[in-house]
Amino acid sequence: ENANIVITAGTVDTATTVTNATTVTSATGVTSANTVDTVSSATTVSSATSVTTATTVNAAGTVANAGSIQGAWLPVSRTSAHTIATGDSNTTQCLSGGFYTIAFPSPSGFSNSFTVTLFNVDSGSGKKITFTGSTAGPTSFILWPNQTVMVGVLNSEWMVLQEPPLWSVPGPTSFYVATSGGSDTNDGLSPSTPFATIQGAINVLETSIRRTAQGSILVNLAAGTYNVGGGVNINYGEVLGDLEILGNDSDPESVIIQCDAGGFCFRVRDGMTTVTLAGMYFTTSGNGSTAVSAEAYCNIDLDTVVFGNFPSGTHINATFFGSINVVSDYYVIGGASVHYNIGYCSQITIGPSRTVNGVPNLVFTYFASAENIGIINLQPTVVNFSGFSPVTGTRYIVANNGLIVGTGSNANLFPGDTAGSALNGGIYA
Repeated sequence: ENANIVITAGTVDTATTVTNATTVTSATGVTSANTVDTVSSATTVSSATSVTTATTVNAAGTVANAGSIQGAWLPVSRTSAHTIATGDSNTTQCLSGGFYTIAFPSPSGFSNSFTVTLFNVDSGSGKKITFTGSTAGPTSFILWPNQTVMVGVLNSEWMVLQEPPLWSVPGPTSFYVATSGGSDTNDGLSPSTPFATIQGAINVLETSIRRTAQGSILVNLAAGTYNVGGGVNINYGEVLGDLEILGNDSDPESVIIQCDAGGFCFRVRDGMTTVTLAGMYFTTSGNGSTAVSAEAYCNIDLDTVVFGNFPSGTHINATFFGSINVVSDYYVIGGASVHYNIGYCSQITIGPSRTVNGVPNLVFTYFASAENIGIINLQPTVVNFSGFSPVTGTRYIVANNGLIVGTGSNANLFPGDTAGSALNGGIYA
């Protein structure tokens, strides 16, 4: 104890405690130590042939030329898939080289003292962590860039001993989704490791990501048909800021979003956030569906989108303080019960100088509906509706203190073959 200098020791056997050594040099062997409980504040430990069963090594300035250091937290570099083995105990696995899997096999055969640390040193790709057999936590998760996790065995079960926090993305960050070659257990951070579904991507963003700088999170959709069932539900929350879901602006019909009867293509709600939907084509497999809906203080920006046929359904819906902004020209190639359905203190703003491009022979019950303090705002310049004629349906209804403003006093502005009406305090101006 308290040895200031130990120099050129041939062998130190069966030591119970070695503490507070300032310098240990040129040791041929340090073996069979019952406990090296604390080797602390060591300035230099050099040229050691074997150092075994150390419990703790703290604050070492240099550990050099060690032939074997067992039981210490050694860094081990990994660049490809690896299955954790008993020999990985008390190591830090430094993971680089892209997306791959680190697999924990059945915990049988691993002692309850087994622990390992995984450190994803990549800045642009995640690592998939999986568990087989008994586990007290998740069976798999993504270790995001620059995150660390500690895993051990407790009562013969795998246990995440030190969970990583939400991944704090540094700014604009891109994720990818594809209808082929993807998996919702991928990291989604490159076109070669995409998510398989849009909802899978959204679920990861809502549960694993925290944005810490200005800039949107981008979800890039490859060409294909995305069957979204009852709909993509986005309860995004203000912690993540703006979200952009991007298809193909130059060919929006190459990215098809199809919902089931009675469902939604996209439903955004429950959070003060803006979701941009761009470069995609909305359609449905049945009646009573809604293409896009903004609800509960959320905002949707629509950019170069196409609306297909929604029988007995709605193209654009906003309710309960939802808001929709049309930020570019867009296309209507299918009919619906209502194209604009704005109600309950919600609003859609179209402009300035937007063109809504249609095709002939579409059928609507109402092209535009603003009710219950809902607002359809066409200011500051009148919107141009082009290519719809002939079209069947009532041009508009504005009722129960709803407001349609910016029409230029043109009662025939909206497509239709039947005059619109203002009822119960509704204003058309």
